[in-house]
Amino acid sequence: SVDCGMNVITAIESHHRNDNEDRKWRVRCGTLSGNSNVVVTPGSTSGWVNDHEQHFDFTCPTNQVLAGFKSEHKNRNWFKVKSGWRRWREWFKKVEDRKFEYVCVNVVN
Repeated sequence: SVDCGMNVITAIESHHRNDNEDRKWRVRCGTLSGNSNVVVTPGSTSGWVNDHEQHFDFTCPTNQVLAGFKSEHKNRNWFKVKSGWRRWREWFKKVEDRKFEYVCVNVVN
């Protein structure tokens, strides 16, 4: 999870790792520069924006910016064996995915 507090996320970078089918994240927190009149106040938490194996698109509400996020990783592995007349067939399915929740803070001039 990432929590920038009353700062904001200024950069996000991720790289997929094939060995464990997951992402490694780098996140940078900072202030909103260039306008000394800007005030950042507590905002909202999105709740889970997706479930495992679902696509999603998230945008902070109007006048809010991203200040943090967390994710939950899920491994679901199962193995099925089916028998046919004089033959066996095997399936192995490995599902790994994340669901996400975001924290947005208010930006007030």
